[in-house]
Amino acid sequence: MDSIEKIIQQMNTQASEERAVLEATEKAQQTQNFEKEKLQIEQEEQQRRQKRLQQVKQQYKQIENRQQIDNRQQLLTEKQQFLSRLFNEALQEMENWTEEQHCSFAQAALLTLPLTGQQLFLAGEKTAAYFTDAWLTEMNQALPYTLTLSEEKLVNKAGFLVDDAGVQYNFLYNNLLQDIENEMRFEMATYLFG
Repeated sequence: MDSIEKIIQQMNTQASEERAVLEATEKAQQTQNFEKEKLQIEQEEQQRRQKRLQQVKQQYKQIENRQQIDNRQQLLTEKQQFLSRLFNEALQEMENWTEEQHCSFAQAALLTLPLTGQQLFLAGEKTAAYFTDAWLTEMNQALPYTLTLSEEKLVNKAGFLVDDAGVQYNFLYNNLLQDIENEMRFEMATYLFG
């Protein structure tokens, strides 16, 4: 019986050892699987954080760009308003010239026109009082063409037009300033605002 007990004991010992090895192997496998899953979860979480951080950075950059664009647009608007005020003030100053200044300007402008024959002179309502028949007679003596004063006045305008059979030479102050503004806007903005 001893030998049977020994065999049983050996079998029990062997079974215990195998069970211990199996448990250790299983435990190691579970630990390995756990560590592997944990690492995978941590990597996925890290990727989600990185992706979210990228999104936040992108949103921040978009907001920053939008603010820069808004600031530039606001600055541009202010500059344009300043230039508009500047040209409006220039128009007011021209409209408030003395009679001598209005007539001097008109004479200089009329002398530049390459015209002959009979022309129609249309005065702006705001400056019509300066361009009298006497002034026109004096001008006709200095010009290579003849001006006839129109009864029609250009409503709410300062300056004048010369009509050469439908072709108009425009010396209305607001139009002259508008032309200058269009030509010089960029140059003036660069000069004034660097």
